[in-house]
Amino acid sequence: MLFFRCFTVLLLMYFTYAAKITFDQQVFHDEINELLNEVNIPGASVIAINGSYPCYEDAFGLRSISPVIKNDLTSIFNLASVSKTITGIVVMKLVEIGQLDLDQNINFYIDFYINNPTINIVHPNYSNNSITLRLLLTHYSSINTQFLPNIYFPFDNFTINNPDYGNNYLGGFVLDYLLPSGKYYNESNWLPVPPGSEYSYSNVGIALVAWLCEVATGEYFYSLTNKYLFKPLGMSDATSWFLKSVPTDKQNLLMRHYIFNETNQTFFQNSFSHLSFNSFPDKDHPQINWTESEPYGYYIYPGGLLRSTIGDLAMHLSMFITNGTYLNPITNKSVEILKASTVAEMSRIQYPQFKFPTGLIWTYYTLNVSRVRFLLGHTGSDIGVTTFMFFNPQTQIGVILLTTGNVLSTNDWQNDRIRNQLWLIMDKVFNAFESKPISDCSCRISSLVHWCATLFIIHLHKHS
Repeated sequence: MLFFRCFTVLLLMYFTYAAKITFDQQVFHDEINELLNEVNIPGASVIAINGSYPCYEDAFGLRSISPVIKNDLTSIFNLASVSKTITGIVVMKLVEIGQLDLDQNINFYIDFYINNPTINIVHPNYSNNSITLRLLLTHYSSINTQFLPNIYFPFDNFTINNPDYGNNYLGGFVLDYLLPSGKYYNESNWLPVPPGSEYSYSNVGIALVAWLCEVATGEYFYSLTNKYLFKPLGMSDATSWFLKSVPTDKQNLLMRHYIFNETNQTFFQNSFSHLSFNSFPDKDHPQINWTESEPYGYYIYPGGLLRSTIGDLAMHLSMFITNGTYLNPITNKSVEILKASTVAEMSRIQYPQFKFPTGLIWTYYTLNVSRVRFLLGHTGSDIGVTTFMFFNPQTQIGVILLTTGNVLSTNDWQNDRIRNQLWLIMDKVFNAFESKPISDCSCRISSLVHWCATLFIIHLHKHS
């Protein structure tokens, strides 16, 4: 009964407040939709939050081009490298509870828990230089990630592709990549500089971090994310590292992955040799050709393979903006995920002597479109996926933009157009809400009603 009363109150608040709204959401929607269409992005979702409170959320375009399925706020996106921010939270939770140390040589954990003298991860030319979690989380470890299309497999088949790995496919691949005896080893897997001296973005480095979490705890990394983040935040079962873990009745919510007008079809067919691609003309615009990739996965999943809805991801961003404690805007109950001091350390620029301003996973970007903003967050890109998640530490406004725009095309001009257009959209959303205090956030009440309506449906389902 209390639930129904709360829902009724929120509806009354919405209709009372609606008369005072000066923000025209339909005009805003149309403007963003036009920007997306200009660069042929099939589908996108966006949310803006003010600390713990949603200001605006919207969905654009299609979840599927053929058959035609409209995108909505229940759609499940591949987050690409925005997934790394989730991985960072779990690592730092283990640091908080004393199971890991940011500045300990990583071989300490390998020696202590595995006790295998053949496993010693060092730079082949600088073996006296320790590699630490801090270096890995900031991409200063000297591990160089090569282009690795041969580790992409259909669906979750990477988990069964290599029988030698068994269930240790994360650690199995990492060791095969970093140890001279490994099947994926190459001298160029390491930069020709000592650890700690040069920035080099490394997906394998983040996979190594996740594997060390498994080593130190004896639990699979995906279980650790459920334990320390997904369940405490109350994320839905749509959030998952693996396609097989997405509930059957939600599989149809997964966004499909498309490549626009790819002229070099053989590049994808030959490079991603384990995947299948299907090309077809746009039914309304025959001059447009789409190439669809089948769903995919890879060994180093903690660096870029989380699937989630934009609403679930917003909980994660809100928690970080509010210093590690998530306040549910509907129930008004809070849960601490990380200590405020831990979030502060993750946000601190770790190596100010170098020009790249990175914290622990979370990285600073300068957005200079309508005005200069210094944002903290992450971007992501994969086949048919481009994602942005940032907040402005000065205003507490956060914006997430999840899209099926592809920037891995052989057409660099098209890739740049998409990136630039998405930054324009990010700037537009920040402009719309940074000038508004929480009480004037134009769509806050409607967003709360949407969230409450979702809970209402779940409530009815449980009691039907």
